[in-house]
Amino acid sequence: MGTKKDYFSELDPAYHGQGLKFGIVMSRFNRDICEGLLSACEAELLRLGVAREDVLLVNVPGALEHPLALQELALSEKYDALIALGAVVRGDTYHFEVVSNESSRGILDVQLKTGVPIANAILTVDTEEQGHQRMAEKGEFTLQGVYAWLVGGADVTLIAANLREDEQFKRADEAYFRILLYGVLKEEDMLSARIAPLLDRPLAELSPIERGILLIGVYELLHCPDVPWRVAINEGVELAKKFGGTDGHKYINGVLDKLAQDVRSVEIEAAKSRG
Repeated sequence: MGTKKDYFSELDPAYHGQGLKFGIVMSRFNRDICEGLLSACEAELLRLGVAREDVLLVNVPGALEHPLALQELALSEKYDALIALGAVVRGDTYHFEVVSNESSRGILDVQLKTGVPIANAILTVDTEEQGHQRMAEKGEFTLQGVYAWLVGGADVTLIAANLREDEQFKRADEAYFRILLYGVLKEEDMLSARIAPLLDRPLAELSPIERGILLIGVYELLHCPDVPWRVAINEGVELAKKFGGTDGHKYINGVLDKLAQDVRSVEIEAAKSRG
């Protein structure tokens, strides 16, 4: 039987942004979430070779104002693609559905009418608290898995299976948990090498909890640009407060902050420039 390539021609995607111009429209509502999205967006555009001077950021009040702003940018014919950043949090009224549906429909209309591609990254979530809770639970289960591996050397598949049996696991983000756990354990040697120069003691003298928290934090800072640097550090601090020794969270904060200044310098400088 022939393969797909015997019957179809295929366009190869080009993952580079040199010379392309982008317009970003971001909401002011739920600014903490939007700032995190913007940081990840900026980091990825720069990684793909897009020049900072080729990106324009436009702020609007909320999701309903996105379509008009995007339309103006598209009609200017100055941009190769546009990006919508925002967050709509569900409340106790029907307003959530109205905002989410109308914003999405408006953005799609602009894209189809103008021919300018638009990446719609406006999040719709139930509550801010729910998002933070899921983030914390993901970190806690990942730490348990890394700890079990550091202490007992168990197989990662068995570790993950055992953790999934916990009643609270269903509330965690399983897909991201797997990315973190398998990624950290696969790259433990490289991550440890990045940690060691930042310490005031040999790596072996850290407790398994401290070492596990640092491995997770370093992995996120290096490999998860969608996780803002402040979030990656705060996750580690909160884990250390809950599971580590007295003042251990201060040590975790200092080590991760040193690494962030190096590997997330573009993101940090962009945040400073925005005030």
